Amino acid sequence: MLRHIFNTQLPVGACNRRLEAAAERDVPIIANMRFSYGILARIDDNGFRLRVRRAFIHNGISPRLRARYRPTASATLLELRYRINPLWTIWYVCVAAFAGWMVVVNAAELLRRRDTGSWFLVLAPLVFLGFVTLCILLARRDRHTLTRFIELTLDATPVDAESGLTSRSSGPAPPAADRPPR
Repeated sequence: MLRHIFNTQLPVGACNRRLEAAAERDVPIIANMRFSYGILARIDDNGFRLRVRRAFIHNGISPRLRARYRPTASATLLELRYRINPLWTIWYVCVAAFAGWMVVVNAAELLRRRDTGSWFLVLAPLVFLGFVTLCILLARRDRHTLTRFIELTLDATPVDAESGLTSRSSGPAPPAADRPPR
C-alpha cells in the first residue's frame, strides 16, 4: 500500500474544521443518493477518510484516501494511504473476464454461421467492457483529485522522504524524530 506524507502548519482541530467545511459528511447509503459530484469525508480526532462521489455512477473501484494525523511541535504531518476495496477489484475482474469470454464465444459463433443479424451478441459485451474501462479511468483520476483536495483545503505540501524538504520551501521539514517511521 502506497503511503504519502504531507506537512501542514495547521493544528489538528483546524484541519478537522476545514475538512468539515469543504467536504460533505459521508453517511452510508444516503451520501450516494445525491446526483451530484462531491468529496465525502468521515472525520475523527485521529484522522479522516475521503472519497469521491460521482453523479449517477457509484464507482466501487475508486480509491479511498485514509489519513492519520501526526502532530509535531511545529506542524501537523498527514500520513496518506490510498486503498481500493479488494472485493470491488475482484468483482470488476470477474465481470470483465465474463464479458470478454462472451465476446470471444459470440464472435466465433458469428463467424462460423456467417449470420449478420447476430452482431448484438458481440456488441453488448463490448459496450459493457467499455463501461468497466470508463470506471477504471475515472478511478485513476480520483487519486489525484483527493490529493489536490488535501493540498488546497489544508494548505499541505508533500514531504520528500529522502531530503526531508517540502515542495514549497527550501527549508527542512520537521525533524526526523517527529516524522513517522518509514
